[in-house]
Amino acid sequence: MKTVSALTVRKKFGSILDQVAKGEPIAITRANEPLVVMEPYAEYQAREDRQTRRARLEESARRMDAWVERNAKYLKKGPDAVTLIRRLRDSR
Repeated sequence: MKTVSALTVRKKFGSILDQVAKGEPIAITRANEPLVVMEPYAEYQAREDRQTRRARLEESARRMDAWVERNAKYLKKGPDAVTLIRRLRDSR
């Protein structure tokens, strides 16, 4: 990752935008301290999509656990599907 100062960004904003658009993230510093990272929009969107998907999956797992607790008296003894899936995932 390339690092540039905030002053350089002000002077060469257009060329820095072109570099970022080509796929190179750039860290911007002020007084030798990192402030922000500019990255291509596609990378940002992909990360946001992963975080949203992770949150939805966690919510689904929570809801399944709640359903199992509510219906435990009707279920057969032994591990439930959620527990089995989590065990498989953890064993990898």
